[in-house]
Amino acid sequence: MKTEFSDSAKAELRSAREHYDAERAGLGREFLLEMREIVSRIRTTPLQFPAIGRTEARRALGSRFPYQIVFFVLADRVRIIAVAHQHRKPRYWRGRS
Repeated sequence: MKTEFSDSAKAELRSAREHYDAERAGLGREFLLEMREIVSRIRTTPLQFPAIGRTEARRALGSRFPYQIVFFVLADRVRIIAVAHQHRKPRYWRGRS
């Protein structure tokens, strides 16, 4: 299934990578590799991931990094609306589409 990122999700992904690169050279690349693997799983079987509360949004959690990818499953694609830290500002992404 086709996957698309909102502009906000793209910016959050870049920001997180920059943050991890500032901590240690190459750590941002490792973060991106984990996020790419999660996006690949979302693309293949998006309905395996749980819905968030009573919303239509779903989330896929990172294992090494404390990030989640928040997305909607649409008729012809998956729309990623947030790459969110799991412990900061819960559900700040509500209202995005």
